[in-house]
Amino acid sequence: MEAFRRRLSSISSLFNNRTMSTSASLAWPTPITKYDVHIYWLPANQRQKYEASALLDRIAKQFPHLWQSRMHDRAIGPHPMPMAEIDVSKPEDFVTFVPWMAMNHGSLSVLIHPHTDDAVLDHTTHALWLGQPLPLDTDMLRAYQDQLNERDRWEKAQKKEEEL
Repeated sequence: MEAFRRRLSSISSLFNNRTMSTSASLAWPTPITKYDVHIYWLPANQRQKYEASALLDRIAKQFPHLWQSRMHDRAIGPHPMPMAEIDVSKPEDFVTFVPWMAMNHGSLSVLIHPHTDDAVLDHTTHALWLGQPLPLDTDMLRAYQDQLNERDRWEKAQKKEEEL
């Protein structure tokens, strides 16, 4: 029980310190390079579209350093509904932004996923959901992953040839 209290205390200190010391740096665990946050709204629901727009405006004001896509008014890529994306490139942004999203997403579904070397696992097994989870087009993700793998094989072969 004491070990649990110490661990809880150390986790709480991350959130209680409003400014992080420059000597305290966080790092993504390998192989994570960043996180994407996708905010979805129902295509025919104007109230949800307005809610998403207002949420994105709040994010832009409170987290101006996070990259934000435009609002896509249709399904795009593996995403089955209209959405917008936020990129979280730094671990220290993750520890503040994701809890903020948990408390502010309202009625919107939100997918939070890492970027590793496996797009399918990133969007499924490794994903976090706020609100109602949505089915993603995993066949499209598999095809995309196959393209990435083929590109990597080609680049490695090119590099090997150059070394000869």
